[in-house]
Amino acid sequence: MPSRLQEQRRAAHRRRVEIACVAGIVLIAWGVRVYDLGGKDLWLDEANSVIIAQEDFSGLIERLKADSSPPAYYLLLHFWIRTFGDSVVAVRSLSVLFGACLVVGVFLFAKRFLSLQVAVMASVLACLSPIQVLWSQQARMYTLLPLLSLVSMWFLWKAVFEGTSRSLAGYILTTLLCLYTHNYGFYLLPAHFLFLVGSGALRARPGRWAICGIGLVAGYAFWMPAVLVQLVNKGHYSWFVPIWEDWGILGSLRQTLKAFTPGLGAPFILPGVETFRWVPLVLAMALAGLGTTAIFAGKGERPSGGNGVGMVVLCLVAPLAFGLVGSLFMTPHYVPGRVDQICFPCFVLLVSIGLSFLKPAVLRNAMFVILIGFSVVGLEYHYGNKKPDGEKAIAEAILRHSVPGDAVVCTSLTRASIQYYLGRAGAQVTLFSYPGGTERHLGSQDNRSLLQQPEELKKEARSLLQNVEEVCGHEARMFVVFVPDRVNEILGRALSDPSQITLLRELGRFETSVKTEGVILSLRQLAAPQGRTRIP
Repeated sequence: MPSRLQEQRRAAHRRRVEIACVAGIVLIAWGVRVYDLGGKDLWLDEANSVIIAQEDFSGLIERLKADSSPPAYYLLLHFWIRTFGDSVVAVRSLSVLFGACLVVGVFLFAKRFLSLQVAVMASVLACLSPIQVLWSQQARMYTLLPLLSLVSMWFLWKAVFEGTSRSLAGYILTTLLCLYTHNYGFYLLPAHFLFLVGSGALRARPGRWAICGIGLVAGYAFWMPAVLVQLVNKGHYSWFVPIWEDWGILGSLRQTLKAFTPGLGAPFILPGVETFRWVPLVLAMALAGLGTTAIFAGKGERPSGGNGVGMVVLCLVAPLAFGLVGSLFMTPHYVPGRVDQICFPCFVLLVSIGLSFLKPAVLRNAMFVILIGFSVVGLEYHYGNKKPDGEKAIAEAILRHSVPGDAVVCTSLTRASIQYYLGRAGAQVTLFSYPGGTERHLGSQDNRSLLQQPEELKKEARSLLQNVEEVCGHEARMFVVFVPDRVNEILGRALSDPSQITLLRELGRFETSVKTEGVILSLRQLAAPQGRTRIP
């Protein structure tokens, strides 16, 4: 029989092995996220994030009223930029930090409430997840959102089963941070409520949870006026409406599952990895189903005091279900591969629970290696998916040919990234947007509404040319970043009128995050003012 000293030594050895294991996983997570971090252009949404974050507090809040996001991520990015600068690597490294922390969080959560085996497998899958590596390499909030949702679950679990005031305070704080990170965080609350009902905690201590609810409402009161403004801004998600109408609930859910799956992890806005078709999706779904069945069959390890492991299922299913149904009755806002990342940790945990129940061990290990292999292939595709002639190339072409006082006319949603790159280079040019409403929100444009108002587009075109003339002079030179689509046809006709505009030079065609090909950059000059009053 081992002595007490021997048991202590074995326990210390196990702790050292665990620490080494976590350190190795985190090192790999960090490595795959910082690899080629600045290799891709800062695209539309990222550039818009940086531009918002560079505002002072009041300016930041005003910009977000035209957006669909709360301020937490942008405030963090604001101070991050002030500390580390606004280079592409600097602004993306904040997401790298959150992504690495998520891997640690998955490990600690699974080890505390499930098992060490599940913790290792889940953290490795999160570490190599193509979708999470993708968002870790972008200046967006989609690594912070799942991290906060996981920590919120942790504190809620502890508040229910341990009952400490510290855990309850931690739950209120982290849930508020989640709500302040993305409005989709509201869909966590139904999952938490159902967990409180199912665990009996709400019935046992209703006053305690009523105070918790009051704390959440009071903490969110500051942002509520801005949310009310955002709710009436139906145009922000207008770009997604045609996609939602095409996909519907089932198609959107399928895109979410593809984004979660090793080897298929790319949001629909980017080409996915189709090498293996449905194989990794079927395997991951089968394992998640096995894990769910094991939980409800009572085979999983549980914290003392109740069946809290079911919370993993609730926090996966409820936010997805409420978001999908909510998109039926409101402006569609369930954007697969983005907002659904709030549920990503739960999916990884369920897949890992399913893996842990595979017998024999050889089969379990083989399946784990296969999933890792799919993720590696997905990462290889992600790293290689570059556009050499994107937004940065447009900005560089403008810089090569510009002189102080030139105008840059950005059509559709091309402005944010070009503004970022030209601003960093210190270009002495003045930027203009067409349609003009795009300038108020650099990341959103309601094409359907614009096409229903052709006279307004003519007015916008006249106003644009007049503004260029007033600001830059009667014979101003202007670089035109032209997206050839229906919204810009009226401006295109005006730019082709030799009585108004002289074409000096075509500077090429480019690919951008907004228009995959055919964005035309040209250098033009306003003609003499006579006769330049009518837009055809």
